[in-house]
Amino acid sequence: MDVVGVRKTGDSPAERQAANVALQELCGFVDRLIAEDEPVLNTMRFRKGVLVGSDRHLARYFKYVEEFPRGAPPSE
Repeated sequence: MDVVGVRKTGDSPAERQAANVALQELCGFVDRLIAEDEPVLNTMRFRKGVLVGSDRHLARYFKYVEEFPRGAPPSE
């Protein structure tokens, strides 16, 4: 699910129409951008020790996920 937004400039019908047009254009842009990146994102494979400096945000996220508290699965 994607979330996009545009700034509301007023409540007049013309301003609402302009915001709706801008929102539709932005949604189209985001959809095209994701579709363009999808083949690459679906084939990426990450491993510890092979990330480069520009991947620091991704490495931080991986560390967060690894350290995230989790409980033991329920026993049967």
